[in-house]
Amino acid sequence: MDVLCAENGYDLEECLHEAMVIHDRVVTLSERLKTALLAEDLTFYQPYLYGAERYLRGCLDWIYETRRYRSQGDRQDTYVPRGHRDKPYTDRTGSVPLTTISWWWNHAPS
Repeated sequence: MDVLCAENGYDLEECLHEAMVIHDRVVTLSERLKTALLAEDLTFYQPYLYGAERYLRGCLDWIYETRRYRSQGDRQDTYVPRGHRDKPYTDRTGSVPLTTISWWWNHAPS
């Protein structure tokens, strides 16, 4: 969040929205990749993908519950769970404007 805010001049609310958009685009990409891999070879890829999904879920749970990510400066509970959405914040499917992960989309199925 700090990097997004600093590099783009966002305030906290804009930064939070952009982070949610990036999250949704990464999750959408991972779902597309998972579908393509499972269509290729279910028995080979399924154990790995199942483990990766559980790992990601654990990371998200940890982030949601860790004080470091729930506060900003002296303000506690900056993060307030907003529930789950039925659809992503954006329908864009191209890479995100972060050079550290934008290459992931080079492997996306058509």
